[in-house]
Amino acid sequence: MHGHEQPALGAHHERLADFLNGAIIQNINLADRKAGIIFTLVVAAGLFLLQRAPETIGALAAGPEPKALLWALIMLALVGAAVSAFSVIFPRIRRQPGGILFWGDITGYAERRDYLARVAQERSEELAETKLGYCHDLSGICAAKFRMLRLSMTLAAAGLVLFLVYTALG
Repeated sequence: MHGHEQPALGAHHERLADFLNGAIIQNINLADRKAGIIFTLVVAAGLFLLQRAPETIGALAAGPEPKALLWALIMLALVGAAVSAFSVIFPRIRRQPGGILFWGDITGYAERRDYLARVAQERSEELAETKLGYCHDLSGICAAKFRMLRLSMTLAAAGLVLFLVYTALG
């Protein structure tokens, strides 16, 4: 090999890409489902706390009362958890005109035969390279989703533990 030459990719690389694609999609779906559960939990807890908002906001305005400050801290954590959980759904593949793998690219072809003609142009090694590149892009999306999910879980855990303390205080 000279310089940056890439070795030819074969059928076994394409099978690897198929496996990776399935595993990555499974993890992306897992992140989205977990984020949905966290979002639901923290919104429910936040709505419960908002029912007590008038008395608590009045107490906060009167001075730094510990229970009112705890309420405000819980609300900040729950809102942060909800926003970060909701943001888990945002990282997505972007459209690339002429692409053949992403559904958004496929719908960019005016006719079915145009798409089929474009796919037919791909040689086996080019297709393996395209699929592996797509897996790389999906992996980046998966990593971004799990970073946001980790933040959401941390904020939710803190907010929900403080929520239990708040409710125990009556």
